[in-house]
Amino acid sequence: MSRGKFLVFALVLLPFFLVSCGDRFVGSVQGYIEPLDLRVVGAGTNFVFAFVSNENVKVYNFEKLVSSFDRRAEFVTSKSKKLKVFQKVTGIFVSDNLSGYGVVGYRGAQWLCVVGDNEFGLYSYVKGISFSSDGSRFGFVYNVGGEVSNNSVLGGKYYVNIDGYDNGPYDDAMLPIFTTDNRVILVVKELGFWKVKYDTFEYGDYEDVIVPSNPVYEDRVILLFKKRNRWYMNGTTNVFGNVVFFDFNNGNYLLGELGVNNKVIVKIGNLEKGFRVLGEYEGISKGMITENGNYYLVVQDGGREILIVNGNSFDGYQNIDRFVFSSDGKHWGIRYKKEGKFFVDFDGKEIWSGTLADFAFYGEGIILTYLDKNNVLAKEISFDEIEKVKK
Repeated sequence: MSRGKFLVFALVLLPFFLVSCGDRFVGSVQGYIEPLDLRVVGAGTNFVFAFVSNENVKVYNFEKLVSSFDRRAEFVTSKSKKLKVFQKVTGIFVSDNLSGYGVVGYRGAQWLCVVGDNEFGLYSYVKGISFSSDGSRFGFVYNVGGEVSNNSVLGGKYYVNIDGYDNGPYDDAMLPIFTTDNRVILVVKELGFWKVKYDTFEYGDYEDVIVPSNPVYEDRVILLFKKRNRWYMNGTTNVFGNVVFFDFNNGNYLLGELGVNNKVIVKIGNLEKGFRVLGEYEGISKGMITENGNYYLVVQDGGREILIVNGNSFDGYQNIDRFVFSSDGKHWGIRYKKEGKFFVDFDGKEIWSGTLADFAFYGEGIILTYLDKNNVLAKEISFDEIEKVKK
């Protein structure tokens, strides 16, 4: 699907539409030399901003200088309150309803996890943070005793922290998954085999396992487990070859399987209705399917990055780092970076370009939060307003 015709028309309207007066002031940010990431929090009333500063930072351990660096990343709130100082921020994580948020970063060789106002650490490594949909619960995975080398962790033991309480040690662990009723699914490796623990159920022992983001279906957990050179979908008769991608939700699934020509064969299926092939691509980097069967994929083909949403293809994008469906599944939005600028597109049409920005669906529209020099501003854009711009 081409974006060109719309963009010619949109360039006339968007400056007034997007840079309108009355944008809400959220907070100020001072002293940054390079913005790293900005995330909407609290339905647009707050934000999380990570940036690089040129202030020198020295890290001490038991009064002994461990390391020092001239550039640092900081984690701030809308009140310009400086939460924590890191040598590097590796990720900002936000719950679906925008109420829970956290950050992972490190100072020297020491990793920390910050959730809200609570700091956890110091660790050898932190994988990331997951939240329940309502933001009331959180979990993260950390390593103790290992060494980080070339983006991989060697040795040590893993622990899963749920709401501030540790589980473990394990040989390895994935980020915990929270179900819609706020129960926890643990995916851990013990004595060389993977196990999946949910409520009173335990699945395993597996050579390898792929657990989707919404695995609970009726009274069981749907997952893929590896046995020799095949992947099996538990509780079903489905068997696959070399699986490189899998997502599942409410009986619907997306699956990427490596073919004999080293291309990824992408299939979309339903446990009751079987599957069909969507296409073959050079690679697949991310994707998701919803409980209603809406889906998106980011694939690589012909040297291009292609976004596929419900069968429609969009190209011209680069570095897509956020994709969100509206709660009713009728709309979608993405954030990406191209040629040094940040963009937000809504249903395949550009609604923002320029400085660092983030967005979230809320109510009957979008909340767009963006950086304006030393200020963070927010605007609410209704679906009706966007529809007028489209025309």
